[in-house]
Amino acid sequence: MAMVRKFGRLDLFVTIICNPSWPEILNAMQGRERHENRSDIVVRVFKMKLSELLDDLIKRKVFGCVTSYRMSEMSLNSLSHIAKIGFFFKNSYRR
Repeated sequence: MAMVRKFGRLDLFVTIICNPSWPEILNAMQGRERHENRSDIVVRVFKMKLSELLDDLIKRKVFGCVTSYRMSEMSLNSLSHIAKIGFFFKNSYRR
């Protein structure tokens, strides 16, 4: 709430959910391994994809200059990784 008070409404809200069928996860498996048994690979790939998304939005400024963001990450079990991110942009058209 403090961020909304300071910056106004969110300009973008993103939810990213891990998909155990991503090619990066499947290619890292050996033989008959299953993603349920290799949560280390699943988490590593999820973190890489999340980092790439943040780089696109913050460093590469795909939607403009980010003034602030708030990220909430959770894991329901060892496989269900979810990140929810709210972004505020400089000179947003909504202000």
